[in-house]
Amino acid sequence: MDIEQTNSVETPESQEIEDQEKPPCILWTGSLKKTPIVRFRAEALTNDPHLHKVGTKYKMCFKMVDAGSSLVRTILSSHGFQEVHPISRNFNVMWTGPLRSTSVLTNLTKFQRINHFPKSSVLGQKDLLYKNIQNLQLKHRNHRFDFIPPSFVLPDEYNQFSRVISKDQGPWIVKPVSSCQGHGIQLINSLSQISRKDKLLVSRYIQNPLLIDGLKFDIRLYVLVTSYDPLTIYLFKEGITRFATRKYNLTKENMNNRFVHLTNYSVNKKSASFVSCRNPHVEDYGSKWSMSALLNYLKKNGKDTATLMSKIEDVIIKTIISAEGTIALASKSMLAHRKNCFEIYGFDILIDENMKPWMLEVNLSPSLTCDAPLDLKIKANVVADALTITGVECKDPCERQIKGGCTTSETRPCQARNRSFAERLEIFEGVKDEEERSGGYIRIFPREDTWKRYGSLLTNTSLNQALALHLYPEKAVVRESSTYEPQQQVPAYECQLPPLKQTVRRYQEMTRKVSRVAREVRQEIEKPVLVAGSRRPSNTSEKCHHRRREPSQDLNKQPDDLRPRVLCSHHASAGSVQVSEDLLKARFESMKQQEEALLKRRSIEVSNIVAGFSSIYKQAFGETKLL
Repeated sequence: MDIEQTNSVETPESQEIEDQEKPPCILWTGSLKKTPIVRFRAEALTNDPHLHKVGTKYKMCFKMVDAGSSLVRTILSSHGFQEVHPISRNFNVMWTGPLRSTSVLTNLTKFQRINHFPKSSVLGQKDLLYKNIQNLQLKHRNHRFDFIPPSFVLPDEYNQFSRVISKDQGPWIVKPVSSCQGHGIQLINSLSQISRKDKLLVSRYIQNPLLIDGLKFDIRLYVLVTSYDPLTIYLFKEGITRFATRKYNLTKENMNNRFVHLTNYSVNKKSASFVSCRNPHVEDYGSKWSMSALLNYLKKNGKDTATLMSKIEDVIIKTIISAEGTIALASKSMLAHRKNCFEIYGFDILIDENMKPWMLEVNLSPSLTCDAPLDLKIKANVVADALTITGVECKDPCERQIKGGCTTSETRPCQARNRSFAERLEIFEGVKDEEERSGGYIRIFPREDTWKRYGSLLTNTSLNQALALHLYPEKAVVRESSTYEPQQQVPAYECQLPPLKQTVRRYQEMTRKVSRVAREVRQEIEKPVLVAGSRRPSNTSEKCHHRRREPSQDLNKQPDDLRPRVLCSHHASAGSVQVSEDLLKARFESMKQQEEALLKRRSIEVSNIVAGFSSIYKQAFGETKLL
């Protein structure tokens, strides 16, 4: 029975009118569209009872662990979810702060969702993020990674930095590698201003930021990743522009003025110059603007905003790809199911006066505090649409306890299970379903243009290549190496390949055929040679019991394979003629050549078959190893 149905008696006409007036609370997904998932809506904050029915009907639950987000709690509660104790295992959604332990991941069931991936610290920790981008640049020198200013990780690179700062006094901006909300950030122009023992990231300060009314600003963008294998990235279409509260200048007197150089809301809200806008319909006033208001302002002032957004997407995709290999590997080894995790990242982007975006940092748990109507308007949709894309299944979490828990196959890490073609197809169709319910999010990777541009940067996994071929079968570029070759047309039917085991079966069949032919040739070579006039014993009574005569001394010196076979006296008396050594050698060489030719021909045939299947399978799934 559908969730919209009630026990009250209603006419079909009134029910149809009600369904048209109210948005659906449930979406149907899966290959047969039989799996119900919750459609989360920011409007649920108004306590709409129509939306509250969903979680109540299915007895859905959530838990908060080391996370104080009242926005997330309110959205889930407004959809009928009940909050359970942080140590409970019966939940549909787990919202946590930094993921301190990964043990919870291995025990998740297929319908459970958690808001962090394992090893996401490689993005959130500033020193690791810088190193990852640096390593990616070393591997792919044909791509530009100059969206992060020159930086040094201290104390590891203290000596290198001391040599640089002696020639270039900056200013330099110093950030603790694990801090957030502006804690511990300072500007320096001397090595004596920092400690040699602290774990810090020191970066060249961007001295030419784009200013609006003389104020420095940055943009907080919300990026959703639903999977790292295949990599799937969404960008929320709206963001928050955060302004500093004092006029920008680089004089020595203002070097330590945080209200001039920092744009963090947590810093500037303490300034006497901070301006708060309480009108939810005004987005271009005060110390916070919406991103769309910023783009409109820039466009009116003659700036190319389309190119700017393309550059920002470039920064986001390359940054995520720098950590893709590490997080994908951790997910395969730790997650029970590939869809258990999702993550919302907060990207802080600074724009300089040349309209070039710079990536300042990535926040693993971006602030969801709503101190102004603009915050609530944007962040509520960020959370609600992310939960909808993730696909929270309408399911009572207590059912698994009633039914005796999970089976071994359900809790086994996904790396240990070989995905069949049907499972792969389900993954690919799931990506399409995600985009259909993406709401305010836009999928920026894989997209036809972004796959062509960044596909070569990815870790060589089968699902990344196969997803691109599935989404864009006529135009997807087949990736062979870190550089792109001319575009190849790949027929769509090549994605509809049989499972790998059928390829292996045919390969093994051909191998057995070659072995059989080779065995027959060898048996033919080893047969006794009878010349004209000789005869074989016709029955057992005629079987020769005589010993072979010992070969001559000269023949003993020859290799066994070239030694002529000497017929016994019984056969000689039957009319056999002694075979000469030259005749036996010629016969042996002829048969040997036949064997080699046949083996070569069969080997070429097998190689062609294996190479053909390998090529097709590589195009579809990126895998070339058949055995």
